[in-house]
Amino acid sequence: MDTNHFKIGQKAFLMQREPILKNETQPKEVYVVYVDRKYVDISYMPNGECAVSFKRTDYGTDNACPYLEENKDWGNRSYLFKTRKAFEEYQEYQALQQWLVHFEFKNGNYTLEQLRKIKRILTS
Repeated sequence: MDTNHFKIGQKAFLMQREPILKNETQPKEVYVVYVDRKYVDISYMPNGECAVSFKRTDYGTDNACPYLEENKDWGNRSYLFKTRKAFEEYQEYQALQQWLVHFEFKNGNYTLEQLRKIKRILTS
C-alpha cells in the first residue's frame, strides 16, 4: 500500500502490535491528519494533532501489502489499514497461515483466496 491511498480527514483503522495487546481483535478507529509522498500521520480524534506517523513497509515495493507501517526504529510497529475490511482480511490471512502450520504446510506467498481454498479442501 502506498501513502496516496489515504486522504486527509479519512477514517482509517489501526492494529497495534504490542505484546500485551497481541490478542486484540478490534481495530482502533483513527483519523488521517496529514499525507505526503512518504508519510501518513494519524490522530486518535478528528482534527486532532498528529499522534503517530506511518510509512510504506520496508519489505520491498509490493503494493499488495494491505497496510502502512508505523514509522519507528524500535519495538513492535503498529499497522494502519485504509478500511475495516482490509483489516479483517489481514486477520483472516494471518489466522489461516497459523492454522496451516498444524499440517506442516510450508508458508508461501499465497493469496487469501488460495488459503481459503486450501482450508476448504483440508476440512472436507
